[in-house]
Amino acid sequence: MTYWNAGTLNFSIDKPKEVSAIFNNENVFDGMFTYSDVSAQNRFTRVSASYLDRDDDFKMKKEYVDDEEAIRNYGLIIKDMDALGCTSRSQARRMAKYVLLSNKLETESVRFQTDARALVLSPGDIIRIDDELKHFEINYGK
Repeated sequence: MTYWNAGTLNFSIDKPKEVSAIFNNENVFDGMFTYSDVSAQNRFTRVSASYLDRDDDFKMKKEYVDDEEAIRNYGLIIKDMDALGCTSRSQARRMAKYVLLSNKLETESVRFQTDARALVLSPGDIIRIDDELKHFEINYGK
């Protein structure tokens, strides 16, 4: 992933990393986390990835990846995406599989406000949330 930050172009790679920050009820405003689920209508079941085929004079082509089980449960919901930088069918297929799997596994989001400690975080960093109110347990390692 590329992103612009502080006047420079930065890069982040999706790979296993250590936790960069821990947020709990003590270091967020009002001690509250707000959770929401991704609705079933927003969970797509097919990804259509457009790519430029290097073996065919860089003509635009599409690669489709389906989640058969989700199609049976939710019907056919298509997400069109540009596989930016992909120049082969296999690259576009891997990217589409990644997007489809992320959509299937990442079904909950959380919102919270904190102080300046979050300024050191960058896109792609891993954070841990220790919410005593959600898990009904006290984290004594604050």
